[in-house]
Amino acid sequence: MNGLVTQRWTDKGSQVGEKEKILTVSDMNSLVIKAEVNEKYFEAIKQGKKLTVILNSYPNDTLTGSISLVYPQVDPITRSVKFDIKILNFNKTLIPGMMASIKILVSAKENAIVVPEQAVLSLPDNTSFLFIVNTDSLALKRIVQTGISSGNKIEISKGLKENEKVVVAGQEMLKDSIMVKIMGTSKASNK
Repeated sequence: MNGLVTQRWTDKGSQVGEKEKILTVSDMNSLVIKAEVNEKYFEAIKQGKKLTVILNSYPNDTLTGSISLVYPQVDPITRSVKFDIKILNFNKTLIPGMMASIKILVSAKENAIVVPEQAVLSLPDNTSFLFIVNTDSLALKRIVQTGISSGNKIEISKGLKENEKVVVAGQEMLKDSIMVKIMGTSKASNK
């Protein structure tokens, strides 16, 4: 067996049983990332699909990985699907146990209206709303429907038009139809 000893379970001269671990030997040329995702994103996990990978050890390097194996079972406790990712064309040192973040595109929508996530508030019945500012500098409460979220942005699928001014700070203290002073502009963007 070729490889590098990455862990030693016993010391020289120790007595061992027949199924006891002695060494861990790793093939450093075939390291994979072990990952898992909630089963609701199962459709986004396909063998051969390329993903963006960022290793905690190399945060400034964006890598590409390819899904090499999707395990054919959902974990009954965590409701997640496990899969392996093979790093493509990376020439820096990788060692077992390193952590990574993986970006998986699960949904995309062209020309969606998005706002900062903190602009959207919720009522006790989970209805989403935000405040827009009209031409008279009045803050108006607007019930909205949200869609896809990514990072700190959230899609507004219903209830907001492109280029309307949205309150993104201090909206927790606002009431409907109250006069506000605009400190900066943040319009709903179309991205």
